[in-house]
Amino acid sequence: MKRAYNEGEKYETVNEFKLINELGTGSFSTVYHGLREYTENGEIVELDTAMKAMHIPSLKKNRFINFTVTGEQAEVTGLEKVYMEIYLMQNLNHPNIVKLYEIMEADKHEYLYMILEFCHLGQISDWSNASQSYIRNQKLIDHLLDTEFKDNEFVTEEEKIEAVGKHIFRKAIEGLEYLHSKFIIHRDIKPDNIFFSKSGNNSKIGDFTVSSQLESLDTVLYSQAGSPLFMAPEIDPPDVEEDDNLELDLEKMMLDSSDSDEPKKHEFLAFPTDIWSMGVTLFTYFNESCPFYSDKTYQLLKLTRTQEIPKLEGYSDDLNDLIMKMTMKVPFNTFLTTLNHR
Repeated sequence: MKRAYNEGEKYETVNEFKLINELGTGSFSTVYHGLREYTENGEIVELDTAMKAMHIPSLKKNRFINFTVTGEQAEVTGLEKVYMEIYLMQNLNHPNIVKLYEIMEADKHEYLYMILEFCHLGQISDWSNASQSYIRNQKLIDHLLDTEFKDNEFVTEEEKIEAVGKHIFRKAIEGLEYLHSKFIIHRDIKPDNIFFSKSGNNSKIGDFTVSSQLESLDTVLYSQAGSPLFMAPEIDPPDVEEDDNLELDLEKMMLDSSDSDEPKKHEFLAFPTDIWSMGVTLFTYFNESCPFYSDKTYQLLKLTRTQEIPKLEGYSDDLNDLIMKMTMKVPFNTFLTTLNHR
């Protein structure tokens, strides 16, 4: 359903929403650009939305094995995971977090819809299967150069991109700080989940599919979730087996970030993993490639554990220093020692 919006054209509708085009898909959902028309003060007003559509019977069938915050194994359905996502988003209110407007069910289709804030400029970078890397959103860059930096003169291309990137990530990090102040861990920070809205020229963190509400900043988790390319080294069990037949489906991995189907119990502090993922996202945005890459899962995670993130060439020492500090490899027992002596 990939159509441009043309006046007078007929569209599939769900309740009062027109489905303009498909924005993206995952294993259990499809996101559409939805247009809602309503009357306000005698005038017709149009509201753009992002409509996350999920097939309820399929959600009920899908089951995931996970570990609770107490370390006990538990089974949850896809629908229960969606209810958690809704619960979290209903309690969030921040300019750098994608807003959830309402929940809607369409009985004839057996679908549940999350009606979300629409970010016209999309995500900050787009995954390219051809180059197996992230390409910066040029439309977003051009927009910021025309608005925030129209009077600036840049000496180098890197200087220009760094100025734009700082604007984008300053807002995104404020959103992450807000989540952590609410004891919410996102668990899937990556370029695909940072969006940009023309309204206020703001970055916004979205997609809370695998996010969790925790009790404190020193809460420990026990199972993997998120995207391997952005996964903190402490999340991966150090004794992972080297399986030559276990390959990453990169296209699927970019679209779907979920809890492991058969997680290994392995404890790690929750909140530092979001900071690591944001640091890797920073590097990836400026370098237009991930710091670590392999088409074998165990090799990718081993590289993350053992290799240092390289320095960005052509960019400032301040930026490189920030990325280095956000991606420090600190052993779990060091974290525990620090916590125990606070």
